[in-house]
Amino acid sequence: MTFASVTISPQFAQELLELNTNNRPVRTSSVRQISETIKEGKWIENGDSIRISKSGVLIDGQHRLEAIIQAGMPIAQDVAVGLDDQAFAVIDTGRRRSKADTISVMGLKNASILANAIDLLYAYRVNKDIHIMNRKVQSNEDIVQYIDQLRASGELEFIEELVSQSSIKNKRLKAFSPALWAVIDFILKGINTEQADYFIHSVVTGDGVSSRDKTSPMFLLRNKLIETVTNGKIQFRLNYKLALVFKAWNAFREGKVMKQLSWDDRQDFPQPK
Repeated sequence: MTFASVTISPQFAQELLELNTNNRPVRTSSVRQISETIKEGKWIENGDSIRISKSGVLIDGQHRLEAIIQAGMPIAQDVAVGLDDQAFAVIDTGRRRSKADTISVMGLKNASILANAIDLLYAYRVNKDIHIMNRKVQSNEDIVQYIDQLRASGELEFIEELVSQSSIKNKRLKAFSPALWAVIDFILKGINTEQADYFIHSVVTGDGVSSRDKTSPMFLLRNKLIETVTNGKIQFRLNYKLALVFKAWNAFREGKVMKQLSWDDRQDFPQPK
């Protein structure tokens, strides 16, 4: 068995793929993600080899090779030649490292919730899309770089603190996951901390929200969110609920009374002010 570090061009990648006779079906999402990483200059060689058996069959690396072709750019890769023909059975049997795994290794607490919160915050700030079903899937590399940005700006400690409190909000009102409660908290406190504390506490707990004041943005929002917990209709998808939060927040900030609280996707998505 021999190893070599090789610069694999799109043309060479195509030649190697012709040795692929029995690999798994190609996962287009994986190819797309690797390709974007290559095009953005974020590809890091991690020691994983392109593996070719003694009989000249490609047994590992097809997604990387497809991504090189899709990106139209070469990358450096280790290539292992001469593996036992049965080696394919024990390749990739381990679980891919999740974002939570990556964050945990970095020594950050509440890794699972924090990973989801940072993923959502990245989608909201960088991709301008917080709707889970439509947003780009961030790679581990994207998240690590974004964590470094949050640390440099002094915001990482703040989002960690909000994450540590988010499960309590989720237990009181399950309209959002703990991670999303933390992100909503982060966004609104970035506008006005004192008002955000009052607004979110009122909505989550119902404290100070009187049924006699049915024009209060917090009263209307709390009732709508409670309805979403007990009714799984499509109208209650994530972007709908977030739009209600931001509309109610803007009305609260402007001191407006509201006769009703509604939104549909024919309207512009409200931005918190």
